Amino acid sequence: QGRPPELSFYRDKSGLEIDVIAQWKTRTAIEVKSSTSPNSDFQKNLMKFVTLDEKTKYETKVFYLGDRLFTIDGTDYVPWQTWAKGNYESDNKEPR
Repeated sequence: QGRPPELSFYRDKSGLEIDVIAQWKTRTAIEVKSSTSPNSDFQKNLMKFVTLDEKTKYETKVFYLGDRLFTIDGTDYVPWQTWAKGNYESDNKEPR
């Protein structure tokens, strides 16, 4: 209640890197991309990361510079402007 989310990042010796790991309602792994043209390669590291600890349930998201909200293989692609304005709820994956 009123607590800010726990935020961290992940990087291992092999170079696998996740930009943000957030503890919101669920643990969420996030990649941040500076592209307006999304593609499924953006979630490659997210998919590798979630298999490292199969006991922990992660949501996966890509924040990017485009304007479409959609899902590819279970990963939400969220325009950063939508999220920054508070117009996105993870539970229903729809802009408000």
